[in-house]
Amino acid sequence: MNVDAATRVIFMVGQPVAQTKTPALLNKWFGERDRNLAVVPLELPDSAVAAFSQLLGEAGNVLGCVVTIPLKARFYPLVHEASPMSSALRVVNVVKRRDDGRLFGDMLDGRAMVQGLRALEVALKGRSAYLVGCGGAGSAMAFSACDEGVRRLRLHDARPESARQLADTLRRRFGACEIELGADARGCDLIINASPLGMRAGDELPVPIERTDPQAVVVDAVTSASTTSWVAACRAAGHTVLDGNAIAAYQLPLMRDFFGIETMPAT
Repeated sequence: MNVDAATRVIFMVGQPVAQTKTPALLNKWFGERDRNLAVVPLELPDSAVAAFSQLLGEAGNVLGCVVTIPLKARFYPLVHEASPMSSALRVVNVVKRRDDGRLFGDMLDGRAMVQGLRALEVALKGRSAYLVGCGGAGSAMAFSACDEGVRRLRLHDARPESARQLADTLRRRFGACEIELGADARGCDLIINASPLGMRAGDELPVPIERTDPQAVVVDAVTSASTTSWVAACRAAGHTVLDGNAIAAYQLPLMRDFFGIETMPAT
C-alpha cells in the first residue's frame, strides 16, 4: 500500500488502539485492490474528542473514523445524525463525513456478532442470553440480540447503573423480550462477554466455566493477538465460540459499505 498526497484517510480512534485489528485488515484489503485509502490509528484521550470531531468535519480528504474503547459514548453527542440503533443507545463506532461536513454515526458491533453467529449456524430467536459488559459494544450486541428475537436477556456490568440504563432502553423498544439484571449466567444458552476482561494477561474470566451451561454458545468481544483465556477454556469445554477477532473480521465489509468504499474505483 502506497500513501501519497491524494490518499484519503479513515482514522481509528480510541485509548488504547494497539489491540485493534481493523487498521491492518482494512489496509491489506485496500492494498490488494489498489484503493488509495489508508486507516490510521490515533490514540485519542477523552479531552481531545471534541476538537478531533471538528477537524473531522473540516478535513476534505478524511472519510471519517472508526471508534473503539472508551470513546463510543463520548463521540455520540458530537455527530449531527445517527442511525436508529445509535440514537437509541447513544453510542457510535463508525462516523463518516458527509460532503457538507456533517457527521453521521452508526454502530456495527451487534450486526457483526449476528453475522458471525449465522455463519456458525447459530440462530438467536428464542434463546436465553446473558451479557456482561454494558458499554458501547455490549449495548449494541444486546440490542441486536433483542432485534433477532431472544426471549430473555440478563444484563450485568461492574457499574450497575450502566446495566440498569441499558435495561430501561431495551425494555422500551423490545416489549416481547424479558429483560432482567443479574450476575449469574446459569440457565442461559447464549453468553456474551463485552467487558474488557481478557484484554490483559491475568484477567479473571468474565464468566467462570463451572457457571456456564454445557450447551451455551459463547461470544467474546475482546480482540487479542492470541486466544483469550476464557475463549480457550470455553473451547476446551466443548462450547461453540465466536471470538472477538472473528467479530472484527465480520465488521470489515460493514465498515466498507458504511464508508462507501465498495463502490469507489481503483486508482
